[in-house]
Amino acid sequence: MPARVILGIETSNPSAWTPDAPRAPGVALANLENGTLHTLGVETIDPTTPHTDALMASIDRLCAQVGVRPRDLARVCVSAGPGGYTAVRLGITTAALIAEATGAEAVPVPTALIAVHNANGEYPLAVALATKGEEAHVSLFHAPGTIARAGLMTCPDLEVLNLRTLVGDAYLPATWRAEAARLGIAMAPTVLDPEACIACGVGLEGVEPEALRPIYPREPEAVRKWRELHPPPRSGE
Repeated sequence: MPARVILGIETSNPSAWTPDAPRAPGVALANLENGTLHTLGVETIDPTTPHTDALMASIDRLCAQVGVRPRDLARVCVSAGPGGYTAVRLGITTAALIAEATGAEAVPVPTALIAVHNANGEYPLAVALATKGEEAHVSLFHAPGTIARAGLMTCPDLEVLNLRTLVGDAYLPATWRAEAARLGIAMAPTVLDPEACIACGVGLEGVEPEALRPIYPREPEAVRKWRELHPPPRSGE
């Protein structure tokens, strides 16, 4: 097996998947030869069930099917978010463990890059992820592969972005869709898959496994609740 084998992991936004989506979350293996990617195999993971037990088993099965050994891995590309808190952490932790055990490079891939890779739309284009209430994390692209701006936004912010296309999943609020329609912005679905994760990660810098970090747009809900239950002592106590 050639040495430049890349593992791709996409588990970041299972709720973004819909039954009519052309691709699904999961894992993929590819060779990089003379600058060209060749997919060796793909195994999807059911987005409607928790990935906790399925991810490592899927990677094991896929490696066995295509004859990839741990020492063959050169890179592990993982969709790093924004996305579901547990889903993103699962992918990041698994990628870090595999990279540490095999000596492969760990490559965090912003999930917005993967969504753009699969989107059909005109630029400027934005990807809305991690919706909560009326707020979403928006990444702006003037061309494929480069995030020009990113941060939490609400639907009135769409007007200043001068978009042609907005990529969003089924959880994007109706107010956003209505504002996009008013502004003449075309909507495109969020499609995320491990082959696209590999393709987007090829040109990105690798990091040490311990440096892998999820991209969270806001403080995790579990942390917020912990702070509420354990407030710092008041001065003088």
